Amino acid sequence: MRLHLPMIACTAACVYASAAPASTDVRVVVTGTVESNGFSTGTWAGIAAGSPATMTIDLDSSDYLDSPNLPGVTRGYRFSAATFSLTIGNVTRSLRTTPPLPAYFVLRNNDPRVDGFFISQGTDIDTQCPLNMTPNNYGVAFSRTFDSVPPVGNDPTLSSVNILGAFGSWGFDNLSSYNFTIELNENVTPMILGYQTITIGPIGPACDSIDFNRDTLFPDTQDITDFLSVFAGGVCPTTACGDVDFNNDGLFPDTQDIDALLSVFSGGVCT
Repeated sequence: MRLHLPMIACTAACVYASAAPASTDVRVVVTGTVESNGFSTGTWAGIAAGSPATMTIDLDSSDYLDSPNLPGVTRGYRFSAATFSLTIGNVTRSLRTTPPLPAYFVLRNNDPRVDGFFISQGTDIDTQCPLNMTPNNYGVAFSRTFDSVPPVGNDPTLSSVNILGAFGSWGFDNLSSYNFTIELNENVTPMILGYQTITIGPIGPACDSIDFNRDTLFPDTQDITDFLSVFAGGVCPTTACGDVDFNNDGLFPDTQDIDALLSVFSGGVCT
C-alpha cells in the first residue's frame, strides 16, 4: 500500500546533517510486517511475507532544522547511523555512512491542514534514507498522516512541531495515508512493509546495577533471588538492595522489571 499527500519540493532544507547527536532523549519506534518482498539477492533476500519489521530512531529533541519554506509547519529532527536501526525478519541494518547523507524525522503540523510524520533527507517532502545494504542505493521510506481535519479548522492531533509535545502511540486510528517501503525511488519498491504502529516517547534512564543486593558479587543468582524476594513484598536480605524499578520506567513493581533484570543478567541489553 502506498499513498501520498502532496508537499512542497525539497530545496534549501536538504543540507547535510550534523554528526550524531551527543545525547538522545526521544525514541521513535515504527512497527509493521512484510507485505511483499521482491528481493531475490542481497540483504533482504529470502525474508518471507508476514515477517515483522521494526524501525527505531533515537533523537536529540534540541537538534533540529526548521523548514525555511514551511516555518512552523514542518521540522526535521536529525538522526544518523549511530541512532537508527531497521530490523526486518532477523536482519538488522542501519543507514549508509559513505558518503554521509542527511537524515531527518519530520513532524508536520497543519501542512496545509493535516498533521503527520515522515523521514527524509530534507524537511519539506518525504524521501528515502539510504541504507547500508545490498543492492546498493536502496533506502527506507516512511510517512504517516492523520485524518482528523474538521470541516473548519486544522488537524488537532499535533499542537506544534515540537517533538516533546508529540508523545503518543498510534495504530490505524485517524489514519489518512501511510508509506513504509524499501525502495530505489517511488517507482522501484521491491519490498513493501505494512504499517502497524508508531510510538514516540522519552528514552528512560538505564537499568540499575545487576548487583541488586550490593554484595559486590555479580552477576550471581543471589541477585535474582533477592530481587524476586523484594519484588514479592519480602524484605531486603541486606540493608543496601536496589530499587525494584530495575528499568527505571517509573512503573514498579511490574513484570517488565523482571524481564529487564534477566536480560541484563544474561548479557543482553537493558530493556
